[in-house]
Amino acid sequence: MVGCAKTLLAIAVLVLAPLAAAAQTSDTPTAPPAQAQPALPQPAQSQPAPSEPSESLLKPEQLEALVAPIALYPDALLANVLAASTYPLEVVQADRWLGEHKSLKGDALKTEVGKQGWDDSVKALASTS
Repeated sequence: MVGCAKTLLAIAVLVLAPLAAAAQTSDTPTAPPAQAQPALPQPAQSQPAPSEPSESLLKPEQLEALVAPIALYPDALLANVLAASTYPLEVVQADRWLGEHKSLKGDALKTEVGKQGWDDSVKALASTS
């Protein structure tokens, strides 16, 4: 079960990594905090034209090779992984908890997981067997 949780966490990271990369390469520049701005305005820095590819973005072929294996997982499992990936600390806690409670299976596992203080998505992921 611990190996399954690690695999699911890895899938969540693979799915969310391109989204994080896209968020980091946004065309809108972020302004520094008001306290850090100098009194005199600075000239605008030149930014690459939108048509120029950024070095940090993956090529379509690389992105497809990265996420293609995800299509092999059942939709219900992917839904649980994606929802639980917004609570990474709780996923780690659940993985550790599952490692300590390897003897629990089926309904007993679901009952004990339900008693934990994790988000429902993490509970659903941890209950997946």
